[in-house]
Amino acid sequence: MTDSPVPRAPGTPPAGTSVEQQLRLAEQRLAFHVDNTPLAVIEWDRELCATRWNAQAERVFGWGAAEVLGKGLFDF
Repeated sequence: MTDSPVPRAPGTPPAGTSVEQQLRLAEQRLAFHVDNTPLAVIEWDRELCATRWNAQAERVFGWGAAEVLGKGLFDF
């Protein structure tokens, strides 16, 4: 038996990566998926104001992100 390390799963940060670095990497992966999904993604805050509006949402609904971000659900 050898003392070779256990292989990491794809997307797993290397050993010794700080929690802050792991969180930053996870946020980058999520942002990549939101920005590149074929689905419209709209993110709302607690007051139902749009906080994220991806390119597909622009195509589906016809409004650009600049027109809706920060506005309430019934304001556009």
